[in-house]
Amino acid sequence: METKDQVFYQDLLGELSKRKIGPMECYQMVQQQNQAAAALVAIAVVGTAVAVCANNNCGNSYYPTNTYRGNCQYDWQYDAAGNRCGHRSAWSRPGGF
Repeated sequence: METKDQVFYQDLLGELSKRKIGPMECYQMVQQQNQAAAALVAIAVVGTAVAVCANNNCGNSYYPTNTYRGNCQYDWQYDAAGNRCGHRSAWSRPGGF
């Protein structure tokens, strides 16, 4: 309801009067529509992020998806003799396993 154009302001008040809507009701309706639009945009953004993440294997890229058959896949594990794998692990080698 803020404008410097007096003709537009008078036309707006006339239209609100025809529709039996007060200026404050109009303002509140615009606010509600803006909030609904913002919520819709937020839902769309979150949905897009979830879809992109699901297609790019987000959250599970640290560990390989292949099954490792040896004893020393990671450096914190122990080999068959009970020794810590350390830098001998497949994870520590170039190219992994």
